[in-house]
Amino acid sequence: MPRTHKKPRPAQPSDQALHALCESSPIGVAELDNAGRFTRVNAALTRMLGRSEAEILKLTFNDVTHPEDCPGCEAFFLGLVKGRTTHFEIEKRFVRPDGTVVWAHTIVTAVRSGARSQGMIGMAIDISERKAAEAELARLKAALEARVEERTAELSYRDAVLTAQLESSPDGILVVDGNGKIVSHNARFVELWGISDEVLASRSDERALASVLSQLVDPEAFLASVRHLYEHRDEKRSDELRLRDGRVFERSSSPVRDARGGYHGRVWHFHDVTGRVRRENELREKTEELAASNAGLTVFAYAASHDLQSPLRKIVTFGDLLKARAKDGLDPVALDYLERMRASASGAAQLVTDLLTLSMISRDDYPLEEIDLGVMLVEIRLELEVEIAEAGAVIVAGALPVLRGHEVLLHSLLVNLISNAVKFRRPGAAPFVRVDSRREDGFVALTVSDNGIGFDQSYAEKIFHPFLRLNSARVFRGSGIGLTICRRVVQRYGGTLEASSLPGEGTTFTLRLPASMLASP
Repeated sequence: MPRTHKKPRPAQPSDQALHALCESSPIGVAELDNAGRFTRVNAALTRMLGRSEAEILKLTFNDVTHPEDCPGCEAFFLGLVKGRTTHFEIEKRFVRPDGTVVWAHTIVTAVRSGARSQGMIGMAIDISERKAAEAELARLKAALEARVEERTAELSYRDAVLTAQLESSPDGILVVDGNGKIVSHNARFVELWGISDEVLASRSDERALASVLSQLVDPEAFLASVRHLYEHRDEKRSDELRLRDGRVFERSSSPVRDARGGYHGRVWHFHDVTGRVRRENELREKTEELAASNAGLTVFAYAASHDLQSPLRKIVTFGDLLKARAKDGLDPVALDYLERMRASASGAAQLVTDLLTLSMISRDDYPLEEIDLGVMLVEIRLELEVEIAEAGAVIVAGALPVLRGHEVLLHSLLVNLISNAVKFRRPGAAPFVRVDSRREDGFVALTVSDNGIGFDQSYAEKIFHPFLRLNSARVFRGSGIGLTICRRVVQRYGGTLEASSLPGEGTTFTLRLPASMLASP
C-alpha cells in the first residue's frame, strides 16, 4: 500500500496480501479521514486522477472533485461521519490537473469502531468511456428526435399540400391500393358520381363501381376497362365515358409505384368534358355546314365565271372585229373609246379569272404531282411570249428543284411573279429577270429578281393586299390580286413570301417552302 502521514505499523501477512491486491486492482482505492483528506491511495487511483501519490495525499476528496459535484459529495460524507448511513454510491466527476474530466462510479464506506467513525474507504471505477458513449447516444437521440420532428413537420406539410391539390383539382380523383381498397378521394369525385358516404366508408371499389353502373351508357365496356387495367398493372389509359344524363367524362388511370418500382395501386382521374364535347359537336356541325356552303359557292363561282367571261370575251372579240372593219371610218376619238372598251373588257375578264383562282386555292381535290419548276418556267415563257417580246425581256434561271405539289397552284404562283417582273419595268430599260433556288434550314427558297421600277420598302406588306395598287392602273394594267394569289398559295403549303425593293433598283421576291415538298430531299 502507498505511504501515509502516520507511522505504519509492521506489516502482517494479511496486510501484505491486501497491499498486493490493492496495487494490482484496476479500481482506484483510497482511505480518507473524517475530514475527507486522503490518507492512503493505490496506483490505479493515481493514474485516474493524473497525480502522484504524494500530490494526492496533500488533497481532500473535494479538491479533486468537479465543482458542480462537490455539494452532493459533502452531504454524503456528512451522513457517513454522523452515522446516518454506512456508505454511499454515486457517479461523479474527478478533475485532473490539466483540466480534463474523469467520470467515476464511486463507492465510499464508513470505517467504524463501535459508534465512532474511524475514516472511510473509497473505491472509484473509471466510467468515462461509458459516459462518453451515453453522451454520444444522447446527442444522437436528440438529433434523431429533431430529425423525426422535422420530417414529421415536412410530411405534415406535404400532406397538407397534397390534400389542398387534391381538393382544388377540377378532376374527380380516386386512389385505390393494390388490393382494390379505396385509399383516398376528393370532394369533386363524390360530386361527379354522387357516391354515398356509406359506400365510401366501406373502402370497397367493387361497391363504388356497382353504385355508378346505372349512370353509364355502356356499363359493360366500363367494367371491362377497369378489370383490364387491374390485370395489366403497368398500363396507362385515357378514354371517354358517356353518361345517360348527357354528360361526358374523360377518364384516365395510371399505376402508383414507389421509387423502387413497387406497385401500390392505381389513381383514377375523371374530368367533366361535357361542355368541350358539346362545343366540338357544334363546331363539327358548323364545319360541315360551311363545307357544304363552300361546295355550293364553288359551283356558283364556276358558273358565274363562265357566264361573266363569255360576254366579256364577246365584247373583246367584237371590239377587235369592229376596229378591223371600221378602222378607216372612225375618227381618233372613236378609236380611243373603242380601245378603252376592249381594255376594260379584257381587264374585267382577267379579274374574274383571278378571283376564281383565289377562291379555289384552298380546294383539296387538286392532284398531288411531282412538278419540275425548270420545265414549268419554260412553259410560262411560252405562255408570256408576246409580253416578253414586246418588253424585250430577258429571263434566266438557275437550277430549279422538283417539288411535290399542285400544278395549277404553283403555275399561278410563278406566272404572276414572272409577269409582274416583266410588266413593272423602267422606261427605256429592258427587263432582266432571274429565277434561282437554294436550300435553307428546313426550307427550299426560291427567288424572283428583276431590275424594274421597284417600290418603297414601307409597302413591302401592303402589296400583298388585294386591289392595293402602288401605280396607275392605266399605266400598269392588271387585276390587283396577283400577289394576293401568290401569298395565299405559299401559305397553303406552310411557307412564306416576302418582298425587298428599292425605288428604281428592282425587286426581289423570296418564297420559302417546306423542304418536305422536295421530290428528292
